[in-house]
Amino acid sequence: MDKPVPHRQGLAASARYARWAATLFVVAMLAMLLQDLYYTRQESREHARLRAGELGELLAQRTAGRLAESERLLQGLHDSVALQPMQQDGQPTRAESVRLSRYLAARLQGLPFIEHLEILNLDCRPIAASSHSADMPPRTDVCRWLHRAATGQAPFTAVSQGPQGPELVQAIRVHTASGETIGLALSHIRRVALQNDLDRNLPGAHGETLLLDQSQTILAAWPRRAIELRRLEGVMRPAQVFERHDNTLLFVGPSLIDGRERFYSVQPVGNYPLVLVTGIDANDLARDLPLRAVSYFMGWLLICVLTWLALRAHLANLRQTEQLLESARRIREGEERARLALDTAPVALLLVSNQNGRILYANTPARTMLHLPGRDGARDSQVMDLPFVLPPVDAWVRTGEMVRDREVEIVREDQSTLWVMVSLQPALHHEQPATLVGLFDLSQRKALENELEEKNRLLEEMAITDPLTRLYNRRHADQVLRDEIVRCERYGQRLTVAVFDIDHFKRFNDRYGHQAGDNVLLLVGNEIRDAIRQSDTGARIGGEEFLIIFPCTRLRDAYTVMERIRQRLAETVLPFTERRVTFSGGLTDWHPGDTPSSMLMRADKLLYEAKVSGRDRLLLSQEEA
Repeated sequence: MDKPVPHRQGLAASARYARWAATLFVVAMLAMLLQDLYYTRQESREHARLRAGELGELLAQRTAGRLAESERLLQGLHDSVALQPMQQDGQPTRAESVRLSRYLAARLQGLPFIEHLEILNLDCRPIAASSHSADMPPRTDVCRWLHRAATGQAPFTAVSQGPQGPELVQAIRVHTASGETIGLALSHIRRVALQNDLDRNLPGAHGETLLLDQSQTILAAWPRRAIELRRLEGVMRPAQVFERHDNTLLFVGPSLIDGRERFYSVQPVGNYPLVLVTGIDANDLARDLPLRAVSYFMGWLLICVLTWLALRAHLANLRQTEQLLESARRIREGEERARLALDTAPVALLLVSNQNGRILYANTPARTMLHLPGRDGARDSQVMDLPFVLPPVDAWVRTGEMVRDREVEIVREDQSTLWVMVSLQPALHHEQPATLVGLFDLSQRKALENELEEKNRLLEEMAITDPLTRLYNRRHADQVLRDEIVRCERYGQRLTVAVFDIDHFKRFNDRYGHQAGDNVLLLVGNEIRDAIRQSDTGARIGGEEFLIIFPCTRLRDAYTVMERIRQRLAETVLPFTERRVTFSGGLTDWHPGDTPSSMLMRADKLLYEAKVSGRDRLLLSQEEA
């Protein structure tokens, strides 16, 4: 019996390694989750920085576009025909003011972001307006724009204090033809339009967007409650500056409104005295981070529980090892008794391991049949430790195929073959799966069967083959032709037959002898076999007459093959005779209603015509000729 395995020491070591592995796995999973949360937080901050720059640039371009369109309107108004009376006389009449007001109202069509247009004289009194009467008090808040020292016709933009707070105004001086300033044209931008632009491009739930002038007056803002401040007090102090170029600033810092830290983008609005401040809160872009952290924590706890359960199960399995080893010992004793019973069996028996494919046991008939040696020093000569190489039985054992009384030819180690009847039965050996292989020798029976089969084959071949040329005989050719005609009638396939015989064969046979005549027949038979396909049938149907059946072949293609045979024979000079072999023949194809006799009759008629017309030629049926 085998010595007991020292399992207690192995159990303790395995348990210790399992505990360390479980602890390292749990700690590594926690580190990976924390690292993922950190990188997610950093990505949200980077995204907030990029979002602030992109949104600020978009809003600045949109606001600059509106102001540029207002400038073009003022420039076109200055050059319009409607202002010519004022530019010529300096002071328009009442009727001219009314017409000018209507003209201003018409120019506002399609420009919803401009609240109204008005024209002031040198006294800063409105003389025409698009939305209210011209009888209004002077606009003293813009008089300084009219009388300041600057000259030229370029529009300028400024913030004016209106009745409802600061408002954005664009102005252009009105000149006479001689260049003298006679008034001021004003375009009032709707704060609601600027505010709507900000509302349509929100910076997030906790973001911030401000449209300021150079004095930090708030013209539009989101959230809207920031408009109530009217003006920012103090200067924004960046905690970290990311980018600074062309009056553009990208930084992170606290807000002057609520003190919340955001990623800010300060963008100039074109060439206008305005600044757009956009702030993005990184927490808006990482709102799912707390939920992800909770999910990670719950997942980590689940992993800890599963790891603990797996560790507990592994330790329980290790504690069962000792009991399993004792059971294995008792099973081995039963196998010893079973092996003694197998030694007395009259057939070859082998026990093969399914794990490593080695022979564990072989009785005496098996060792004799397969030429197996015994294991040196073994207590029992039937105990083996050899690889099981016995095609194809070894493949069946590896795949676990169930085999019962199957006849097969095996290949032994010395490459000799043997016919046996094989049966496979699953078994156990030392608690390991194995296969019991039974082999019964069929070599004598198979030898008799093979001998009988070979004799039957020779008889069948002799019955359908011409003994001299090794081509098929007339009887087999007739059967093939009948089968092919049936196939043509069923599937509509093509079929061509060629009948030919050797020219002056009797004269040649009488002059040079029968042996020379047999050589001619052999030569023709060899050329036929070399030229036709495997699906074609070549037969000797008479003394020097031959028949070739071409299935699925057009008449013209069969003619090409026959012509090639004829030319090769004409180029061959027979030894000792210095003569060449020629033949004459006829070819015809199948037509609906044809029978084997009708086709052969047409071919024979063409053969006769070829003989009469001079021999050494092939004739086709009239349809193809």
